[in-house]
Amino acid sequence: MLSIFKVLLLLDAIALLIILLMELVLKDAIAFPNSRFPIPDSRFPTP
Repeated sequence: MLSIFKVLLLLDAIALLIILLMELVLKDAIAFPNSRFPIPDSRFPTP
């Protein structure tokens, strides 16, 4: 039982780290839209 709970906690921590990393990458892409990923942002519509 304890090993199952430890695995679940580890997976939860990994998922949280992945979510935080993705948020940082998306914020970086929005702050600098022409650096790596040209993501169309709804706040700055292109003419």
